[in-house]
Amino acid sequence: MQEGARALRVLLQEVGLESWIKTTGGKGIHVVVPIARRSTWDDVSGFARALAQHLERTDPTRYLAKASKAARKGKVFVDWLRNTRGATSVAAWSTRARPSAPISIPVAWDELDRLKGGDQYHMVDISKLISKRKHDPWSGMLTSTQRLTRAMTARLEA
Repeated sequence: MQEGARALRVLLQEVGLESWIKTTGGKGIHVVVPIARRSTWDDVSGFARALAQHLERTDPTRYLAKASKAARKGKVFVDWLRNTRGATSVAAWSTRARPSAPISIPVAWDELDRLKGGDQYHMVDISKLISKRKHDPWSGMLTSTQRLTRAMTARLEA
């Protein structure tokens, strides 16, 4: 999971996009790429699919772009389907309706190696976590003005 997030970050940097991460409060990590509101749902979905398929083509023993649960064993599913119209994902700082109330929290890239899983943080951990942080791991994300282009998608599909 951590290696997959890092691979996505590198790939995004190669096409000129900055990314941030958060735990899901479930099994994984979300790689978040804020973009200016100029792209269509089809553009965003096509780009996300191209990212996932590029990773799968690059290392098919490690990454999977298809939602097939049967094919996932031992692989990281790069869930580009979160970027389709009508799809949902848990918001940062939200609790999940699971035992011990895991929380989806923003993390810094330099915290990635310390993550044990997407459900690592719980209600009882939050005040301790916040008091230890010296900066917001998502600072700059909401003011990001980066743009998604069709050339970026084409580069990934090549």
